[in-house]
Amino acid sequence: MSLEIDVRFPSSFPYAPKECKAVAEPFFNCFTTKAVKVVPEDADAGRRGMLKCLLELRAYADCMEAFEKKQPPKRLRVQEEYRNK
Repeated sequence: MSLEIDVRFPSSFPYAPKECKAVAEPFFNCFTTKAVKVVPEDADAGRRGMLKCLLELRAYADCMEAFEKKQPPKRLRVQEEYRNK
């Protein structure tokens, strides 16, 4: 029986605002050192690196989620024919 963990980068990756630098840098450093390809064809290096840096990834994701909640919603300018009247 194998335990599968679904690990993904946050949608904000690799953005690191100054409010999240304290947790982003340790995650980026950990991932850079742990996600090394064993052989050139190694397709699982990134996944292994994320699993080895799970605590740092979680801290980064939590910080970015809190940061994004504080930001005002993005407003997009659309062409005249698509505007509500």
